[in-house]
Amino acid sequence: MRAVRGLLIPGTLLFLTTLSLDSAAQAPVEVNTCGQVVTGDGFLAADLDCTGFTGGLLDYGAAVVLSRGSTLDLGGFTLRGGQIGVICAKPCGGGTNTLCGVPICKIRGGGGTIAGATVDGILGERVILDDVTVRDHGQLGLSTYNGVPRLTNSFVTGNMIGIDTNRYVVLIDSTVTGNSAENIRSTHGVRLHGSSTVGP
Repeated sequence: MRAVRGLLIPGTLLFLTTLSLDSAAQAPVEVNTCGQVVTGDGFLAADLDCTGFTGGLLDYGAAVVLSRGSTLDLGGFTLRGGQIGVICAKPCGGGTNTLCGVPICKIRGGGGTIAGATVDGILGERVILDDVTVRDHGQLGLSTYNGVPRLTNSFVTGNMIGIDTNRYVVLIDSTVTGNSAENIRSTHGVRLHGSSTVGP
């Protein structure tokens, strides 16, 4: 796996930094190919199984890549596999073979699931989840840097570490439990709202 510049994630070779990208307004596109890059809004119309996928943008092995301001709507379906399930990033350019993070991306689940990546489930600077299950990833379920991850009506389980961030985590009616090493690793704690729970 290649390096993503700017953030070292323990146990991986991934890095992130912020670089702006303007996403032109466009009609939502169906996400039906492993490694697909979404530059606006994307949606699943069926389960997408990327088990064993190692290619994609700059060979990072990301099942789906979300650009700045992009939204992925799972529509109740499952995105499975890849080395990374979803990465919020774009090529840094300038002749480098690395990815740079984008400020924010959103994933709406509609009860859908991101599961079974060999390394990390979701990787980005600031990630907003709504009604998403993040489960059974080899290392991190959700990892963010420089931005506060916000989960609403979501469930994170079965990963080595559920959520990893250098900021704080906002959980709204969400549960993070059953992760083998640690449920949440956060330098500034967790803010619980509604019926949210963490652990054991």
